[in-house]
Amino acid sequence: FHLPQLESFDSSRDPLDHIKLFKTLMLLHMTPDEVMCRAFLTTLKGVARVWFSKLPSGTIANFEKLNKGFVRHFIGGQ
Repeated sequence: FHLPQLESFDSSRDPLDHIKLFKTLMLLHMTPDEVMCRAFLTTLKGVARVWFSKLPSGTIANFEKLNKGFVRHFIGGQ
């Protein structure tokens, strides 16, 4: 598995664009949902990385749930 190269999200940009690009790159490689959830952290920095690290263990069942939580949390900064 090779992680896609994309600019890190730091909450100053559009979270919808970041998710869309991440999902597109991961799905092109037919990446399993579990790997997408774990790899997403590598695309975050600053407050976005802190947000991810504070997610309670076992609360993210799939990437769609992570996606919704991420967008809900960061969409207000736009």
